[in-house]
Amino acid sequence: MKKIIVMMTICASLFAQQGQLVSWNRMYKPKLGKRDAFIKAVSDKTKKYNSKKGTQVIRTYEVINGPNVGSFVRGGLAGGWEQFDNPPKNQQAGRDYWFKNVMPHVEKAGAQKIWEVLSDVSLNSTGETGPGDIIRVRYYHLKPGASMVPLAQKLKEAMVATKMKSRVGWYRLNSGGDRSTWAVASLHNTFSDMGDDQSLWEAYEKHHGKGSLDKFMKEFGKLVQSNPKARFAEDYRYRPDMSSPE
Repeated sequence: MKKIIVMMTICASLFAQQGQLVSWNRMYKPKLGKRDAFIKAVSDKTKKYNSKKGTQVIRTYEVINGPNVGSFVRGGLAGGWEQFDNPPKNQQAGRDYWFKNVMPHVEKAGAQKIWEVLSDVSLNSTGETGPGDIIRVRYYHLKPGASMVPLAQKLKEAMVATKMKSRVGWYRLNSGGDRSTWAVASLHNTFSDMGDDQSLWEAYEKHHGKGSLDKFMKEFGKLVQSNPKARFAEDYRYRPDMSSPE
C-alpha cells in the first residue's frame, strides 16, 4: 500500500477560519545522486514563482524516517475550494518551469492529494503560528462508514480542560487516494518536545474519568481496519530553503 502524506501545513495555521478548509500536497523522491540538484532546483523555482505577494505560498518538508525517508513533500496552505478555481496568474509559468528544471531530477512523483481540514477537532493552544520545525503524522485507514470525529473531539476536550499546550490537526483525505484515510499531525520545535503519549493519556483519564481511556481504546479499535497497514506514522522536517518566505 502506498503511504499517503498528510497536508501538514494546515496544522501550522489557526483553526478559527470559517467554512470547509482544504489543501493539496505531493511527494517527490529525487533520483539517486541527484538530491543536491533537486534541492537547488526546487529552491530556485520557489524563489522565482512562490516568494512574492499574490503568488502561491508553498511549504516543503523532508521525510526523515520510515520507508519514504529522503523524499520531499510540497504543499499549499489551507483555503476554500475557490483556491482551485482562482489560481495565481503565474501558476502555469511556475508549472512549466518545474517540469523543465525540477522533474529531470525526480525519480518518482506522487499523485496530488486534497485533504479536508477537520477544524472543529483540531487545536492550537500554543499561540504559535507558521510552519513547525518537525511534524509527526499518524495515518489511519478506517472501516466503511466510520468516523474519527467523536473520539478526536474527546481528545480535544481533555487537552483544553487540562490546559495542554499542543498544535494538533486532524484531516480526512478528500481525493487523490484511498478515501478511508484519516490523519492526525502534531507540530514540534524539537524532537525533545515530542515526548511520548503518556501525558495525553493521563490528561484524558483525568478529564473523562477513571476507565475512560480503556473505553477510548476499544472504540478506536472498532473504527480502524484490521490489517497491519492500517496504521502508520512518520516524521517530517521543515525546509525553509525550499519554501516560500512567510
